[in-house]
Amino acid sequence: MGKNVRIKQILYGIVTGAVLVALWCMSANGKSKEKETYSIVCFGDSILGQVRDEYGVVGLLEKKVQKSVFNGAFGGSHMSRINSAGELANMQDCLSMVALAEAITYDDFGPQQCATFRGFGTEYFEEVIDRLAQMDLEKSEILLIEHGTNDYNYGVPLVNEKDPYDQYTFTGALRRTLTLLKDKYPQLRIILVTPTYCWFPQWGYTCETYKPSGATLLDYIEAEKQIAEEFEVEVIDNYHLFSAAGGDYLHYTVDGLHPNDLGMEVIADSIFQYLQGNP
Repeated sequence: MGKNVRIKQILYGIVTGAVLVALWCMSANGKSKEKETYSIVCFGDSILGQVRDEYGVVGLLEKKVQKSVFNGAFGGSHMSRINSAGELANMQDCLSMVALAEAITYDDFGPQQCATFRGFGTEYFEEVIDRLAQMDLEKSEILLIEHGTNDYNYGVPLVNEKDPYDQYTFTGALRRTLTLLKDKYPQLRIILVTPTYCWFPQWGYTCETYKPSGATLLDYIEAEKQIAEEFEVEVIDNYHLFSAAGGDYLHYTVDGLHPNDLGMEVIADSIFQYLQGNP
């Protein structure tokens, strides 16, 4: 009799545990349905992502438009994939715009949530990924995509003549990104924001003379404009915002690339003025 009682206790414990697990899963699923909503969602690299307070580009833009704006930019990220080994959770690949577009479209941020982020400037990555996974773009008005500088600097090929959708090229990744997002969210207004003029003072180069892939930064921007026309999306051309400074890279940037306080204000105001003039 004692043995039977013991077996019953074990079975009861198993059943109770299963019920508790089921209840927890139901609760977790319920929470996952509580989506975040923003009027404007921004994707990009460190130009938008490095400074994330009210004095950064996105914070300044939010004050100007007086609408909710989410900063989904990741410093060091690209438009394209660059990890030819094909590791799904590779940090640089899973944060590329084309990878994020796939995660958004298929509602699967598994590779991003499994990736390991180390190093300076990655402290916010996990939180932003988790919030993106809970975001409802159906209720957003505008999606801003600011990419190109890192693709250019890294020497990512501009185009693959044999495969216009090659995700390891800048133009192929952009085409794939726009295809996914426009199919998934036809109501969403997508606006591309070009890189700004930049300098490389440590080498004595500017983006007009430095060609790591054989193309200048302006070549990437011209290709971006062509694809925007192809997909009927808008473009805010910020390339010439800083070039008026001539050789004085410290006028608008801290290092030739990343905007200083004035540079961030100029970029935010450029986006705001465009939105005001093109409601």
